[in-house]
Formats: sequence, structure tokens, C-alpha cells
Amino acid sequence: MELYLGYPVFLWEGLINFSSVIVAGLIIAFITTFYLKKKDESTRVAGVILEKRVNAQHEIHHKSLRCSCVKKAYGKL
Repeated sequence: MELYLGYPVFLWEGLINFSSVIVAGLIIAFITTFYLKKKDESTRVAGVILEKRVNAQHEIHHKSLRCSCVKKAYGKL
């Protein structure tokens, strides 16, 4: 059995493989986190825009209802 620094070679190979898997996982996690953070921000902005549009449509709808009620009550203006 071959030894390197007093430990068997298969132990070193396992340690190197484990280290490479950990490094690859950390790189993927960093990239994924960065991507999801950007995606989350764009989704938040889209949600804010949609909320403002809905509020504006709601306000327009109420004003048009109020205007049509006035027209019905007082005839054509």
C-alpha cells in the first residue's frame, strides 16, 4: 500500500474529491443566490408597478361611476 505523508493514497484522493465537490457546490450556490436575488428584485418591481396600475384603474372606475351617477341624477351635462 502506498503512503503519502503517512496516510494512504486513497484517503488523499477522497479528500481531494470531497474538496472539489464542496468548491463546485459553493460556486453554484453563489451564482444561484446572485441570480435569484436579481430575479426577486425584478419581481418586486413588477409587483409594485402592477399594484399602482390596479389602484389607478380602481380610481378611474370609481370616478366614472360617480360621473355616471351625476349624469343620471341631473340629466345630461
